Amino acid sequence: MGWVLWKMLPPPVRIRVPAGAAFIPQSTQPVEAIVADFDRLQEEQLSWVARVRARDARVLGPGAGKAARQSLIHTLASRGGNTALSAPPATVTTSPAG
Repeated sequence: MGWVLWKMLPPPVRIRVPAGAAFIPQSTQPVEAIVADFDRLQEEQLSWVARVRARDARVLGPGAGKAARQSLIHTLASRGGNTALSAPPATVTTSPAG
């Protein structure tokens, strides 16, 4: 079937479009600080994924299938959000007034 469509369709239109100027990001931070920040945020994301997977494994069990996962997602969504994915409460620090 794919061969028939390939034979029936005309060749793709070839229009040359000039490329834009090369993108050079402007940053005021040194590269080391940007990479360190990226690494920190990447580790934070990976820890969230690991926590959610561990929670799913405890709630659903090792043999749970797609239907069980979707049922859990639907139940959590109907309660106003997925509490498993919500961020931990932020810690507030106050300094003495002075």
